[in-house]
Amino acid sequence: MLINVEDLYPRKILNFYFPLPLGNKINVIEDIKTIKDEFLLNIFTEIDVNYCLLSKEGLSIGYNSGVADDIRAFVLAQIDDYITAGTPDIETIAEVSDFKLAQVLADAYIRPILHRDGGDIEICSIDFGVMTLSFKGHCIGCPLAGNTLQNVIKKKFLHFMPDLKDIKLKEE
Repeated sequence: MLINVEDLYPRKILNFYFPLPLGNKINVIEDIKTIKDEFLLNIFTEIDVNYCLLSKEGLSIGYNSGVADDIRAFVLAQIDDYITAGTPDIETIAEVSDFKLAQVLADAYIRPILHRDGGDIEICSIDFGVMTLSFKGHCIGCPLAGNTLQNVIKKKFLHFMPDLKDIKLKEE
């Protein structure tokens, strides 16, 4: 089974993209006490994890310390064992705020794209289903910023956070 791995060095984030979904909803897990599943429990026990972002598409692990290659090998082995055993969807009991979910999504999927060109975003607020953000770095004044907002940022956030109604830029 082919599992694509993206190493977001130096940010200490590894993204694992699954060929088959391991869960049916998105969740951010930060505390071992909220874990009901042996797969995630093993990861939190063996790795100094900051958070795990679990979605149908994959698993993003923000770690505090360790060697990326060792963590990658361990997590790939855990995923393989989980899939081979035919275990049902991963379950957790974690509840996370929309703001925290947006921060983790930005770290895992949006900031790496923006950082390639020296840009970034700051999530300012999420109120009544509307996320307000501001561009940072080279994104400020970039002629492609509007395109990036519409075709990268909005698409990714709305995919993972379907309850969002809109994403707008903070008025300066």
